[in-house]
Amino acid sequence: MDSSKNLSEDEQALLLAAQVFSAKEWSAFEELLPDLEDIPAFGHFVDGREVPEIHPYKCLMYPSEKTSCIQNAIWADAPLSTIKAIVEKCKEDPKKRNILATCDEDGYLPLHVAAGVSEDLEVVKFLLCSYPKAAMVVDSAGMKPIDIITRGGNIEGRPERTNVGAIRDFLEDFMSKYKRMHTCYRCGKDDVPLKKCSACKYVSYCGRDCQRADWKKHKDVCKAKQATGAKKC
Repeated sequence: MDSSKNLSEDEQALLLAAQVFSAKEWSAFEELLPDLEDIPAFGHFVDGREVPEIHPYKCLMYPSEKTSCIQNAIWADAPLSTIKAIVEKCKEDPKKRNILATCDEDGYLPLHVAAGVSEDLEVVKFLLCSYPKAAMVVDSAGMKPIDIITRGGNIEGRPERTNVGAIRDFLEDFMSKYKRMHTCYRCGKDDVPLKKCSACKYVSYCGRDCQRADWKKHKDVCKAKQATGAKKC
């Protein structure tokens, strides 16, 4: 007996989406996503058999207290289009609007998870460009996303990946640019007003003391940047 006939329309939609998602047909899931509302988790019985906890779909739609739907999508190797669709959906909910800036109980932002498990450089780029400050956030272990990828890019025994090098290079380049633009180039302070070097406008300092102390190291770069024109990040 197919007990799905006794399900509400929302539940039937979720069951269909679960079946689609379990087959990794992401494009079909993305079409369903805008119409799905959050409802309490429930068990499904189809043909007398209980549908087990759907992975990755059920985790995505019913995140635990320690995870968010975007983090579970990253764990599930969802493509960039699905990640973007989820972010857009969350913007409609005031409680989820800042999902890319929200840490779980372990202090992980979505970018931490991507640094630890993702194979898709474009997903990492999207997360970082959407919320650049994520690059500087430390998790409960005191690690930034770049630290996670530098140690091999594995979280909790995730199998080795093949694209770690490209993601690490991108994060390192971004961190270098972020430090130059948003922190004092000498002392690293980021919670004070900064002023760019008036000559090259390539680096910033928190005050004259740091600028003077850094001049011996910076002067060659400063002259070179004035000659070639500092590239904008």
